[in-house]
Formats: sequence, structure tokens, C-alpha cells
Amino acid sequence: MSTMPKYAELALEGVFLHLVKRGFRLSVRDLQNGLRALEAGYGVCSREDLQWLCEALWARSEEEVQALHHFFQIGRASCRERV
Repeated sequence: MSTMPKYAELALEGVFLHLVKRGFRLSVRDLQNGLRALEAGYGVCSREDLQWLCEALWARSEEEVQALHHFFQIGRASCRERV
């Protein structure tokens, strides 16, 4: 039985799918590593923690770090627009 919050798992999977669609060369193993990290308690406390986890696991160049940063900034802006 998984102990990670469901919202964290869904968020990570959403980021993963977005990045794959944007051309990041990620595999199923990369996603599994991310899910294991969530289960261990990494990336579940805040949006910034999740961003750090994604960058640590999946960004393999400065361009990918910037793409992740942009993705998380866009998401934050769209959340504010809904309020």
C-alpha cells in the first residue's frame, strides 16, 4: 500500500507526461524513480519541493532546468487566475 498522497502522484505523473510531450528523453524507469522518491517523502511538501525533485531526477541540461522552471511558473500563474 502506497503512503504517498494521491495528489503528489498525480502531479508527478502530469509533469512527466508534459515533459515527454515537450521532448524530454524520459523513460518509464525515470517515472518509477520519481514515484519511489515521492514514497520516500521527497517532493510532497510543496510545489517547490516537487519542482526540485523533477529537476534533480529529470533535467539533464541547463535548457531542461529552464523548461521545468518555466512549466512550474506557468502553472502557478494559471492557479492565481482561477482565484
